[in-house]
Order: sequence, then C-alpha cells, then structure tokens
Amino acid sequence: MANTPAAARSIFRKLLRCANKLPTQERRDWLRSDVLSGFRANAHVSDQTQINKLISQSEKYLDILGLRSRALSLYRGLFRASRHMPTANRVEFVRRRTRSEFMKNRDVVEPEEVKELLNLAEFQLESVDVQATHLKTIFETPGYHNDKIRGE
Repeated sequence: MANTPAAARSIFRKLLRCANKLPTQERRDWLRSDVLSGFRANAHVSDQTQINKLISQSEKYLDILGLRSRALSLYRGLFRASRHMPTANRVEFVRRRTRSEFMKNRDVVEPEEVKELLNLAEFQLESVDVQATHLKTIFETPGYHNDKIRGE
C-alpha cells in the first residue's frame, strides 16, 4: 500500500459509518467500541506486512457488513412485496417462507455462501413481484373466480 496511514484512516471512517447504519443503539455502540479497540490494540504495529494484513482483515469486515445490510434490505423488500399479493393467505405464506429461510441461514458467515444466498433472495423477490402482478390480474378479471367455482 502506498499510503498505509491514509488507507487505515479511510477504513476506520468506513467502519464507523457502518456502525451508524446499524438498527439499534446497542449494536452501534458495540461496533464502535470494537473498531476503536481494534485500532488502538494495533496502533503500535510498524511492520508493513502486518499493517497490510490488518487492513485486509478490516476490509473483509466491511464486506461482511455490506452483505448484512444487503440481506436486511432484501428481507424488508420481500415483506413489502408480499403486501401486493391478492389474498391474505398468500401474503402470510410469503412472509412465513421469507422468515423461515432467513432464520435457517442466519448463521452462515462465509462471504461466498452468503452472496449465493443473497442472489437467491433477489431471485425470490423478483419472483414474488411477478407472481403478485400475475395473480392480481387474474383475481381482478371479472367473474373469473365465480365462473370457475360454479363450473361455468
């Protein structure tokens, strides 16, 4: 790295900005103290390879935080998209399925595996949007359900 102190300051600021985006004050305080203690504990390090390693670890931490915010965004997006489903049963199904899938995979920490799961969630979000549009069109067709129920 050409300018290691500047790179370290930049990562430090990014980590603190990430802390400000966390949902609760407790989590924000935890990340801030974790970041500060990590930087203070390594302030004495002068070996360039060790400094580069610390910066690399911090960047990986930033990547993980970015994946977390993307996961939360997709979770909220799926819940919002479920509102467009035409029946309460379908809304509840999408929400229940979303919740169970996210809970099932909440302990996954490998960035590549997380990225794969997030891509799947994006696909599911698009699928829910398409299904909602299609089902809404069908449900809004005059007489569609009544004709099908009566066998006409």
